[in-house]
Amino acid sequence: MNTLHEYQPVFSIVVIFLSAVAFAQTEPVEGIRDKPPGVYAFVDARIVQSPDQIIENGTVVIRDGIIDAVGTNVTPPSDAQIIESAGKTLYPGFIEMYLPIGDFAGGNDQPKSSSSTPGHWNPLVHPERDVLARYQVDSKQWNALRSSGFTTALVLPNDGIFRGSAAMITLNKEQSGYRVLQRDAAQVLSFQTYSDWTFPNSLMGSIALIRQTFLDAQWYGQAFEAYEVNPHQPKPKTNDALRVLSGQIQQKTPLYFAIDNQYDLLRAQRIAKETGLPYWIRGSGHEYWQLSALQNNEHPLVIPVDFPKTPPVEDSEVALDVSLTTLRHWYYAPENPARLAQAGIPFAITSNGHSSPDKFYAHLREAVRRGLAKKDALASLTTQPASILGLADRLGTIEQGKVGNLVVTSGDIFTEVSEILDVWIDGTRHKITPEPSVNLLGSWELTFSPTDTTSVRGKLLIQNDYPDHTAKLLVDTLTITVPEVSLTQRRLSFRLDGKPLGMPGVLRFTGVADDSTLTGSAALPDGIRIPWKATVDSLSIDRPQEFHSTQTSMESETLEPPLPPVPFGRRQLPEQPDQVLIRNATIWTVGPGGRIEQGDMLVSQGKIQEVGKNLDAPSEAQVIDATGKHVTPGLIDAHSHTGIDGGGNEMSQAVTSEVRIRDVLNRDDPGFYGELSGGLTVSHELHGSANPIGGQNAIIKLRWGASVEEMLIAGAPPTIKFALGENVKQSHWGDEFTTRYPQTRMGVEQLIRDRFKDAIEYQNAWTKYRNRTNSGHIPPRRDLELEAITEVLQGDRIIHCHSYRQDELLMFMHVAEEFGITVGTFQHVLEGYKVADIIQQHGANASTFSDWWGYKFEVYDAIPFNGVLMQDVGVLVSFNSDSEVISRHLHVEAAKAMKYGGLSETEALKLITINPAKQLHIDQRVGSLEAGKDADFVVWNGPPLSAYTRCEQTWIDGRKYFDRSADLREREAIAQERNRLIQRVLTTKNGRKENREGGE
Repeated sequence: MNTLHEYQPVFSIVVIFLSAVAFAQTEPVEGIRDKPPGVYAFVDARIVQSPDQIIENGTVVIRDGIIDAVGTNVTPPSDAQIIESAGKTLYPGFIEMYLPIGDFAGGNDQPKSSSSTPGHWNPLVHPERDVLARYQVDSKQWNALRSSGFTTALVLPNDGIFRGSAAMITLNKEQSGYRVLQRDAAQVLSFQTYSDWTFPNSLMGSIALIRQTFLDAQWYGQAFEAYEVNPHQPKPKTNDALRVLSGQIQQKTPLYFAIDNQYDLLRAQRIAKETGLPYWIRGSGHEYWQLSALQNNEHPLVIPVDFPKTPPVEDSEVALDVSLTTLRHWYYAPENPARLAQAGIPFAITSNGHSSPDKFYAHLREAVRRGLAKKDALASLTTQPASILGLADRLGTIEQGKVGNLVVTSGDIFTEVSEILDVWIDGTRHKITPEPSVNLLGSWELTFSPTDTTSVRGKLLIQNDYPDHTAKLLVDTLTITVPEVSLTQRRLSFRLDGKPLGMPGVLRFTGVADDSTLTGSAALPDGIRIPWKATVDSLSIDRPQEFHSTQTSMESETLEPPLPPVPFGRRQLPEQPDQVLIRNATIWTVGPGGRIEQGDMLVSQGKIQEVGKNLDAPSEAQVIDATGKHVTPGLIDAHSHTGIDGGGNEMSQAVTSEVRIRDVLNRDDPGFYGELSGGLTVSHELHGSANPIGGQNAIIKLRWGASVEEMLIAGAPPTIKFALGENVKQSHWGDEFTTRYPQTRMGVEQLIRDRFKDAIEYQNAWTKYRNRTNSGHIPPRRDLELEAITEVLQGDRIIHCHSYRQDELLMFMHVAEEFGITVGTFQHVLEGYKVADIIQQHGANASTFSDWWGYKFEVYDAIPFNGVLMQDVGVLVSFNSDSEVISRHLHVEAAKAMKYGGLSETEALKLITINPAKQLHIDQRVGSLEAGKDADFVVWNGPPLSAYTRCEQTWIDGRKYFDRSADLREREAIAQERNRLIQRVLTTKNGRKENREGGE
């Protein structure tokens, strides 16, 4: 193992076109010098110059590591070493776009910066790292890459969130020295988190840290510029991480995101667009699920072809644990490259994820079988990565003046009978396949004509394994022994005694072998050369098969992947009819209209037009006969955690107001569809309760199949999660959780008060800056944590506070009033009935459980009458789920208020409709059925608060997102699809054996 920088040539950026002398050895030579010729001519080769240009029979000349000439009429220079290339194909050297080499120590063992080179406070943020200075060459890894045809690679750090700078290098053997083609090619990022309690330990924490770090780097750059102009300005504290990142921002250094799934792909896109920097993304192989979001995207992808393992479905009971999503991805994954190419989305292919060249090419060839054009496959390994890196003038094609990087193969690299023979890097040969590429064993029909009037035809029987081939030539009754058959790659030679054929002397045969034909020329005893040919008759062992499918009948069908990729997903949003008339239903308006028996409701373009009786039906309206049915507003859950990826709680710090739930929503979470089946249309997605001041929440409509941005309710006031009680002081977390402040309820109060004061000071600093009349001052550092708290103080962000005990309720209201804040809604608030009058006087709302109690100590005084008792004194109350299961039958939760408190049906229904709408400040749009509001409604087969009632249809914005009858049909279709995919797995040839055994 040798560190890369030990071989890094001086002035590496400018030596790209220097001669081989620039890389001469410096140590004393013992014996004869090893000085191979610097000029090579590949003659009679099939030359794939680029994905769109092929020379069937031409010559390539490499001089001192640079392509000197290429074409059909090129004469090899007199000083060139001739390389016979008949029957061979030359490709441009392949470019690996993702080569993580080595690891820094992870977790809390992450190396800290020394005082001489101060770095970032977070151990996962190290943009200042230089991959060439810190990492080590992995000889085995490099050999595998060369064996796969890769001649250059983008090497990059493999640990952290800001991982450091990537560099483009050649993959010469270590002892020969490598060259740096491009330093600081990209800043590598990921969404890495800690597995312990160090920040960040959630996906949203990682994203927030990335945003804050970019802001800090921009500010740092401004501060240093201001200091250099005016030394009287305060000099920023030296920070190498921010200094380097600031420079990269100014220089527009590309960002390179390494992500793990299709959802992080979109998150990386959003962050990169916020920075305004060019970017690339190393994908996950699921990109075909996001084609619509990737359309018109000019920023390239780097995608793997490490397709999933064959699902274990042989055992029918074990197969029950294999999800339909897993089966679908097993089928569609090989089509990912083809679908990207067909959609015009630029991408390069990486071999990363494969343990051997054989497995990489097995998957790449399967991608070709599944629709990827060969020219697109080649472009993904050559011209696309060269273009991405800005190195198209030096790499990616076989053209005069470009680097002498070539891949020599025995044929079409994208077929199963082709092998990589040699790889040339900087004009230096690396032998890849020393053994023959064809199987000669067996019988061949040999013909040649020693004179114009005579011809010889016989059977050439080749025996023994390589390299000890012997043969016999059978001509009529003659048997002529062939003592040796020499085979080097695809070139063969043998000698034949001419006496039995009437020719004195020995005939010398040379030629080229492929899988069915041997062709070449023979030198007769008198020196005359004649052509000869042999065609395969039979072989004694199995021969490599021609390009074929590993599927049975799969390729004969055209299947479109569903969106979302989970069961019950849809390819597009439901149709929105111009007009819909609900006829003859019991309509619960939950508004001034009250309950209307045998009522009608007219919907126009997603809005409620009119609610009443005997409404006129426009001729073009879609009429729904709701006789015997009940219609209510769409249900609203004021407290949910459905569909949150990567942890719903940034638990590492006491204050995490900078993290955002919207960043980590998973639009494809099947929980959303389940909630639609229960009549839910709006959900308040909250951060968890591990922090006195938690993260920013999201208010969404359950628009199943829409993007996250489309799910968010435009114009809904932003909210934030606060929390009190056992969770935030880390009660019962264990003995190792006794150091984070606060550890007591008193500490919680003081921490919240302290952060409010910090936010006031932050706000004052910005006010002072904006009021300055003279220029030359830099703005204060933006702090995303304090910005969110400032919004709370200004009344622009509403507090939703996790709470239980009466003493803490009183405490928090006192603190809020001290800073002129009104608490928006107390969540859970299970002892709210004890101080309901004070809650009402403060102006807070309450969102509680129907009948949860006794599940931890601070809940021992909870009672099911809590909600009604608070409502009786004027507190606006809602019932929430805090559970993906309960959210599917929220109407039953509301009905419990009729038992525990005696509420009427209408008042109970308000607990899950208009009341949470008011708490979320979206009641002008949803929560009741009134003219002008959004057409969010539910059709029930009976009274909506009955446990025996089922939701039959759920509409949002005048679109039908759930239909029970369609759902039942879809269940049958899903079962059929599942069985069909299982049969495909079982009947796939070898079950994609490399996946089953490789475990990649």
